[in-house]
This record gives sequence, C-alpha cells and structure tokens, in this order.
Amino acid sequence: MGFVLVARAVDRFGKAVRSSPRDALIRDSSPAAFVGSSFGFHPAMDSLGG
Repeated sequence: MGFVLVARAVDRFGKAVRSSPRDALIRDSSPAAFVGSSFGFHPAMDSLGG
C-alpha cells in the first residue's frame, strides 16, 4: 500500500514539473491572436493520439 502511495505522489509531482514549462513554451511560440486556441489544440491532439 505504501509503495502505491509513493508512486502516485511521484507521478503527480512529475506532472506538475512538466506542466509549467510546457505551458510557457506554448505561450511563447504562439502568436497573440492564437494563444487561446493553442492551449485548446494541445489537449485535443493529446486526446486524438490516445
């Protein structure tokens, strides 16, 4: 039980560490007029790939 709890905590921490830099890259690489759609495009393509 303890191993599962630690594994889940490490997984959540890893997601938190990845999310902010990814969001910054999306923001910096998108033209101002398309920032909102860029943030919607990323999860849409992630879902399509899944």
